[in-house]
Amino acid sequence: MISDGVENCVLYLDNFDPKKSKNPFGYFTQITYFSFRRRIDKEKKQQYIRYKNMENYFDLNDSSVGGALVDRELYENNQVFIEEYEKNQLNKKKKSARVKAKGVEKFCGRRKTKR
Repeated sequence: MISDGVENCVLYLDNFDPKKSKNPFGYFTQITYFSFRRRIDKEKKQQYIRYKNMENYFDLNDSSVGGALVDRELYENNQVFIEEYEKNQLNKKKKSARVKAKGVEKFCGRRKTKR
């Protein structure tokens, strides 16, 4: 995560405009914060893919694997993570669709009032 933050700070170093802001610390803090968020999201997506793949090959009734209590708890925890991740992704899609719709409505509404 730290290397992602440093990399992004170096990449976007030339985008800082001292005419607009006198706070380079805040600028680089924001760059680092969003690079951390992107890394966390990437790792959650990788974990989701790993758990979803395990779910496809994991048979709870298999006597060699499913019989142990620890394996059942692990399976249930994975299921909770999968459900929460899918719910969050669905909410993000709905939210982005609402934002896009509002933008279009505002644009169309302004065009009608100007005529």
